[in-house]
Amino acid sequence: MIEQHDFLLEAGYTYDKKTNGARSTTKHQFPLILPKVVGSGTVTYVDEQAKAEAFNNYNTRSEHYIDRVEERRAYRRIRDRVKAELSRSSRSGQEIERGSVVRISVGSDEGSVCWFDAVITHVDRSTGRTHCRVDWLNGDEPEWLVLEEECWTFVDNSVREEYDKVFSMGEVTFTLRTMSLNKAGGSDGIPMQCLQHLPDEALELFLDIMNKTWLGHGMPRQWTSSRLCPIPKSKPGAFRPIALTNAMARVADKLVTRRITHYLESCSRSIQPEQSGFRRGMSAEQQTCAFAQYLEDEIQKDRAVVTIFLDATSAYDFVRHDILLSRLGGVAVPPRLWCWLRNFIKNRAVHTLWGSSQSKKRIIRRGVPQGCSCSPMLWLAYMSPLISYLWDGDVEDVVFRTFCLADDVCITMSVKTSVFDDKLSLMQKQLDGAADFFTSSSIKLNANKSALVVFSTNCSIRRKNVQLFIGTDPVPRTVDQRMLGLYVDEGLTYAKHCDMWQKRVYARLKIMGNELRKHEAVSGPVHYVQRIICFTWILWGCELEEKFI
Repeated sequence: MIEQHDFLLEAGYTYDKKTNGARSTTKHQFPLILPKVVGSGTVTYVDEQAKAEAFNNYNTRSEHYIDRVEERRAYRRIRDRVKAELSRSSRSGQEIERGSVVRISVGSDEGSVCWFDAVITHVDRSTGRTHCRVDWLNGDEPEWLVLEEECWTFVDNSVREEYDKVFSMGEVTFTLRTMSLNKAGGSDGIPMQCLQHLPDEALELFLDIMNKTWLGHGMPRQWTSSRLCPIPKSKPGAFRPIALTNAMARVADKLVTRRITHYLESCSRSIQPEQSGFRRGMSAEQQTCAFAQYLEDEIQKDRAVVTIFLDATSAYDFVRHDILLSRLGGVAVPPRLWCWLRNFIKNRAVHTLWGSSQSKKRIIRRGVPQGCSCSPMLWLAYMSPLISYLWDGDVEDVVFRTFCLADDVCITMSVKTSVFDDKLSLMQKQLDGAADFFTSSSIKLNANKSALVVFSTNCSIRRKNVQLFIGTDPVPRTVDQRMLGLYVDEGLTYAKHCDMWQKRVYARLKIMGNELRKHEAVSGPVHYVQRIICFTWILWGCELEEKFI
């Protein structure tokens, strides 16, 4: 039988014997009526109506409560059952202080012990016991704990200590020298061109403020606010919001972005090689060529390639901050870097400027910060667990591959034409895994805008009725699809792509023909083609005739 106190501790409640109820340990939670045990294995509630009203009342105040409870692991934070695993001598006389990174042991009745890293933000020893407010590095809410002598140890941060050091003047000057200057200023009114001409006294003052925020002394409110300027699109009523942040906030953002980029790319290697968006040395052209070459290779082997092009609805705007911080902690992001990013992305305020009118500030509780340098790397960290939900390589004579560019995800399955019908169920399982990841990430997949394409030179395979589903919604099948600017069709003829470029070239040729006169059209080859021939005749190994020169 499930112990009801385990549920209370997991959900953040304490048990009240007098009322047989649960008293919340946080101010945002509601009083809960406990189940009453009647007989063996029979559970009834004292007041079903009160329980339903309490849950409804809480759900209106806090969104995603159900999601967060489901995502928490079963062995998390059973607070009053901490087991002693380390002796006092293992700390070598050190004491907990503000900013310490510690590893806390949390155990259960079954004897399993789990360790969780945390950063100490406040220490209170006035009562004779060590009361600490800890920030969990897996993204859970901060809380106050009583740390006993034997239940914690300092984290060996030797591998990551270089990324947790305070910033130097050399980093600041290098960042200012490499920043783009053709950017509009924010609400502070400081042009970006002025930053490279700051005196040494101003740079030292900024460095002092930056290091204080790095050490956990808070974040300036101006650094977490931005101004939105809507830019009209081609369609009427459609706008693209452009976020303008303060100049000094951009410098601080750039400093931290250089560290987290180097850590995720070089140290932890947490970004999967299938992802080529926002990465140095990788581009959309390379990913497109890799995708096209993969299709050509599989078609040459007389195989069919079932491909799903996934479309996510407003993916960047629906990033949940708690999940993002949890995944950053999962890849062992250094503690100070993690804490700075948490303070930077949470409780950001934005206001819209339209002409001379200005709206009220609004707190953004979702999404990556727009207009910030760290947003692309935060998105890659948010999407990094996707590959763990999918098959990759050969599985039961089927080859699975995934191509990602930022939020564009393409899932492929290569199968022999002789067993095409028998292996379609594997592709549905692959699609279900991708849907589970996006659901756990609070990102909605749009089945109507997603596309299913079956690539094969066998006409009988292309005529088959293939149906795949995202949840209960079928994915529409198309004859051709655009993949990062390249139109690919079922037979790999690239006819639509060639027609598109032919129209563009003919339009430009008509403009050139109208602009150039006859003698100008003749002088073009004389001035350009003749020069190329004269400078490359040595490579041909023969002398050119005078009529060509």
